[in-house]
Amino acid sequence: MSTIQFTFAVFLLMTCSSRVHSQICEAGWFGSKCQFQCHCTSPCHSITGQCQGKSTCLKGWFGNACQYRDLAHVSSCNIVLNPRQPFSSWVTDRNDSTCNEDVTLESVALSWSTSVPFTWMRLTLNESVILRSLRVSFTSKTSSNATCIDTKLYLINNKTVDIRCKVIVDTTSVIIEGQGVKSLCSLYINGGRNVALKQNSAQTSTYTSPTVAASASKAVDGNTLGLLSSNTCMRTQSSDTCPNWNVTFDQSQVLTAIHIYNTNDAFPVCSGRCGLQLNKFSLESFNSSGTVFRYQDHSTTFTSLYEVTVAEMASGIPVNGLRLGLNRTNPILMMCEVEAYGECVPGSWGLECKKICADRCSSQCHVETGSCPVCNDFDDRSSCHTGCATGYFGYDCSQPCSQNCQNRECNSTTGLCFSCVDGYLGPDCPENVTENIEDHLLILITGLGVGLGVSCAVIASLLIVIIYLIGRGKQPLKESKPSPDYIQRDSIGTGTMDSHGYQIYVTPVRPYQNVSNTYIKVIGDAEVIQPPDTYINVTTKANDEHDDC
Repeated sequence: MSTIQFTFAVFLLMTCSSRVHSQICEAGWFGSKCQFQCHCTSPCHSITGQCQGKSTCLKGWFGNACQYRDLAHVSSCNIVLNPRQPFSSWVTDRNDSTCNEDVTLESVALSWSTSVPFTWMRLTLNESVILRSLRVSFTSKTSSNATCIDTKLYLINNKTVDIRCKVIVDTTSVIIEGQGVKSLCSLYINGGRNVALKQNSAQTSTYTSPTVAASASKAVDGNTLGLLSSNTCMRTQSSDTCPNWNVTFDQSQVLTAIHIYNTNDAFPVCSGRCGLQLNKFSLESFNSSGTVFRYQDHSTTFTSLYEVTVAEMASGIPVNGLRLGLNRTNPILMMCEVEAYGECVPGSWGLECKKICADRCSSQCHVETGSCPVCNDFDDRSSCHTGCATGYFGYDCSQPCSQNCQNRECNSTTGLCFSCVDGYLGPDCPENVTENIEDHLLILITGLGVGLGVSCAVIASLLIVIIYLIGRGKQPLKESKPSPDYIQRDSIGTGTMDSHGYQIYVTPVRPYQNVSNTYIKVIGDAEVIQPPDTYINVTTKANDEHDDC
C-alpha cells in the first residue's frame, strides 16, 4: 500500500469514527443510540440531554437530563402544608430559590388518590444540609405509619440530599416533619425512568395498510397520542389467534411501574371503539430464569391508560423485558405505547446502566451519579458502622460540635450538646447565661428598691400617728385600739407583696434537656424484607389456556 493510500485510509477511518461518535439525533432525542427523550422546556443537548441556557425540566421531570419522573407533580398528588398556606406551588415549582417563608411550618404531606411505588426522594433546603431536624414517614394500603427501611443518604450538593428507602409499592402518602421543613425549597419523589424507550421489540404479526404500518416499535417510540390512524401504534393481524408483543431491554432493569396507553380509534373492524380490544390482556415481566411478575386485566369497559404497579414480591428483582398478549375469542392486540419505569440493577448506574459502582459501595451507589451513600453519625461510608470521633457529628462525621459544648461533646447524629460550658445554655449552647443573669439581677434590685421604699413610707406614717397621739395626752398607747384602716396598712407593709406587683420572681434556669432521638431520626426499626435470590412467579397463570398461546 502506497503512502497516499495509507493516508487516505486513515483519514476515512477517522471520519467514519467521528461520525459514529457524534451521531446527531432528531429533535427531541439524545444519547448514543438516540434512545432517550428530551424533557426540557427548550431543545436539549443532542448528546448529553442537558437543558441549555435558561431552559429547565418540564413539569413532572427532574434529575440528570430530566429523565426521572416526579410523582410529586402528577395530577393525582395533593400537597398539604401544616399550618396551611395560601399557596404550595413553591414545593414543586422546580425552582430551588423559592423556599418556605412561614416560620411556623411544621410538616409537608403528599398524598395520592391511588397508591404509588416509593423508592427515593430529593430534598433541597436553603441552608447546608443537616438531616438532624427532619423525619419522614409513610402511609400505605397496609400500614398507617410506615418508616424508611434500609435508609441510604446521598449528598447531591451541600443543600440537596436524596433519601432512598426499601421500595414501598403501595404508598398513599409521604409526610415530612421537623424543624428542617422550615428551610425546604424543593421536593421531588422519584417515579423511575422509562427504560422501554427505543428498546428491541417484536410481535407475532403486524397489521399494514396503505397508510398504516403498525409495527412493534410503534409501542416504544415515545408517542402517547393514542391514534392508530396516525401511524403511532402497534397492531396485530385479525387472523392472529394468539397475538402477543414483547420488548427486551439492552440491560437488566429493576421495574416499579408499567404504563400502557390504549388506542382511541374507532374502526369498523373493531365493531366500535378499538380500545376495547385491549380488555383482559395479560402482562408479565421476565428474566433468564422465567416469569418474574404477571398481571391479568379483568376490565370490560374502555380504559385509556393502564397503570400497573409491580407487586411487592417482585420489586427489586432484575428483569430483561416485558411480554403482553391476549388469549380470548377474536383477539386483535393494539396499543399505542408501553412505558416501563425503573432503574439500573444494584451495582450499576448511569442512563445506560453501563457504569459500575466503586468497590467501597459496589452494590449501593447512587443510580444517577454513582456516588456512595453518606452516613449520618458514622465515619465509614462502606458500612456505616464506625461511630463519630468525639467532637464531630453529621454526614460522615464531617461537622464539628459547638465550641460551647462541654468538652466539645455532642450527639453524633444531631450535633446537640450533652451539656454546656459554664456561662452558656440552649441546644447548641449559644445563649450567654452571664448576660441573662445581669439582666435578671437588675430587675430584682429594682423590684426590691420599690418594695423597700413603700415599707419605709408605711413605717414613717406609723411614727407620725404615735407621736400625734402622745402629744394629745390621750390614753396610753397600749390601751388604744388602732383603726381598721391602720391595721390594713400595717399588714400591707409587713406582709408579702407579690399580689401587688412589688416583688419580682426570677425563674431558675433549668439545664438543657436533649430532644428525643425519635424526633431526630429519619429511619425506624421496621422489618426489612430481603429480596429473594431467584425470581418468583408472583401469581398463578392468568388462565388455563395461557400455554396455548
